[in-house]
Amino acid sequence: MNVFRLYQCLTEHEKRELKNLIEKDYAVVSTDMTVKDWIDAVEPSIRLINCLRKNFPDKRVSEISSKDLIKISGVGLRTYKEFQKLIGEI
Repeated sequence: MNVFRLYQCLTEHEKRELKNLIEKDYAVVSTDMTVKDWIDAVEPSIRLINCLRKNFPDKRVSEISSKDLIKISGVGLRTYKEFQKLIGEI
């Protein structure tokens, strides 16, 4: 699919709405990516990066439950909530 062609088909109002959604970070990156690719796409905090790379290096993000994450030493409430937000749970 040619994204530029799709963008040209939008009205001015739709283009502004799309811009606002992207700026407000409402766009959620697919969780069907490997941890490494997902980290590059969403740029999470260093603490979350280190926890994911150390504990789930070869998993897909969709395979990591929030319960698995909270069990890791060093993951507090803020890191847990950040992960939930980035995967679109909250």
